[in-house]
Amino acid sequence: GQATSVAVDTSIPEEVDAMANAAVEAFGRLDACVAAAGISHAGYISREPDQQAAQDRHDRQDMLLIEKSLANWQRVIDVNLTGVMLTNQSVAKQMVASGGGSIVNIASVAGRTALMGASDYCVSKAGVWMLTKCGAIELARHGIRVNAVGPGYIRTSMSGAATSNEKWVDERVKETPLRRLGEPSDIANACLYLCSDEASFVTGEIIFPDGGLIADSRA
Repeated sequence: GQATSVAVDTSIPEEVDAMANAAVEAFGRLDACVAAAGISHAGYISREPDQQAAQDRHDRQDMLLIEKSLANWQRVIDVNLTGVMLTNQSVAKQMVASGGGSIVNIASVAGRTALMGASDYCVSKAGVWMLTKCGAIELARHGIRVNAVGPGYIRTSMSGAATSNEKWVDERVKETPLRRLGEPSDIANACLYLCSDEASFVTGEIIFPDGGLIADSRA
């Protein structure tokens, strides 16, 4: 197969448009998009282990709502919610021109359950869920499906420092009914299904590859 890459800050409209245009220039059309860019907190740097994820948020006063700065709050919202909106908007315009497509937004179980010290993250992911539903009903007439995936605890670079902490892993595994952390492939497979023709009658939905976290009454 063929692949290309474009470095983008998804909170900047012009860069998002350039990304969508680059995809069309490279492949002729845009059939599917997975809006996966996101941060756990304002200081997160992509592809670097998230050191803050390894720390107990109960002990980080600056992460709590009463102490959280507006700048840090806004950065998370800009990337996790506004960035997803801009991505949906830009790729949808390309898909309308080509007769349809599939958009998958990466949400989180945090959009359904509150997490201590993560009000900005939880709010941003709850917003992605409703953005997905609104996009689904607005874009259906263009043959564009919009769905979301809400991961549970997954081994990724964002949680890299945390998943190297045995205590953190043990606690998260105990919270998860299937008694393991998810792998990136678990999320990729859910996205693949939603992008495929196998999901041709599915839109406005959110799938939770979370090991049963949301289904558990404690979540």
